Amino acid sequence: FACSSVTDRCLPVEDIVPTEQSVLDQPVMVQPLTEENQSLEDRTSSNVAVAGPSQLDCPPRSQTMGTVDITTALVRPYPKAGPRKFNATKRKKGKTRILMDTPEKRLIEMEEEERQRKNRIKELNQNQERSKNTGQKTIPKLADEFTSKPKKNRKISSDDR
Repeated sequence: FACSSVTDRCLPVEDIVPTEQSVLDQPVMVQPLTEENQSLEDRTSSNVAVAGPSQLDCPPRSQTMGTVDITTALVRPYPKAGPRKFNATKRKKGKTRILMDTPEKRLIEMEEEERQRKNRIKELNQNQERSKNTGQKTIPKLADEFTSKPKKNRKISSDDR
């Protein structure tokens, strides 16, 4: 059965009913021994019969402090496998078709175009959000022919004189 312990799953959440609380949980008041209490204790202990070995092994029922009900729910080990993932892929289920120039093919193509359009819009919005988050404006660079910087190393040809 060692193999099956790997696939144990969490049980559905149930209301756990608290078991009986033992008397040990409650504080016990201890009175200090005085001369009167000690003399009373000595007298009562002399009247008690000595217990035999069979009686020492099992304490009488009246002397036990409290009882605890042990159920299988308390003994059950912790499950090892995690919960299963449901609806991991949300995909539209379709039927098998032969796609030629049919109305079905056109519908599928239109749905695909709509999906791609939405994806493009989503990507553009994400890119705009990223540029806003950086705090710097992007300035497009102009081509060299449109810039007004003077050229320093211009050679003069014989035709320019």
